[in-house]
Amino acid sequence: MYCTKCGKQISDDSQFCCYCGARQIPIVNNNAPINTANKKTKIKIPLKNKKIIIGIIVVVLACVIIRPMVKERSIENTIDLFMEAINDMDAEKMIDTMSEDHVNYLINKTSGGRAEYIKEGNQYLLELKKGLLSEAGGGYSLDDISLDYEIVSVRDCTEEEIDKLNETLQEENIDPVNNVKQVTISLTLKAGTSEVKSYNNIDMQMMKVKNKWCLTYADEIGDL
Repeated sequence: MYCTKCGKQISDDSQFCCYCGARQIPIVNNNAPINTANKKTKIKIPLKNKKIIIGIIVVVLACVIIRPMVKERSIENTIDLFMEAINDMDAEKMIDTMSEDHVNYLINKTSGGRAEYIKEGNQYLLELKKGLLSEAGGGYSLDDISLDYEIVSVRDCTEEEIDKLNETLQEENIDPVNNVKQVTISLTLKAGTSEVKSYNNIDMQMMKVKNKWCLTYADEIGDL
């Protein structure tokens, strides 16, 4: 190499010039390749785009975490609950088979509010259970009596049937529905483990409200 001060040729590893004594400053070769293997490149994301990305993450988390918490209720689950209400003489369970708007409408018609409505509902279920006990014959108690069911058929209601239901709902200031089915079931009256009577072709009209199937009215088998 050459001295950076006097220009005379000196050895490549010299730190000082042997002629003028000047300290040698290494010359950086700008054309030499730069090793970027271990360097991380930082990508700056605009603030607006960051907000969009955060929004997407929130939506995804909501779908993953919250959605499983919102459970749908099938037709079978609703009928199961209906039968439990009768067998347990529990008006609270009976209320759960109907839509919230319908329940509020019925409760508002009762002078004593929800408590009075529940009381009347429990009395109604008690009388129904007593009637079933009478049909079962002697030697049994109310606790021995139960109803079991099987679904015979499920069909979509006709436009005429849906219109008729919506007319009634409109009178009760309840939003109209469009997903309505007619469910036909057969019932078996049991006393203990014995089957004592069958009731065939009991029709139950059901509507889907939000994520749940509900009975349009919870007195479908009140005339047994």
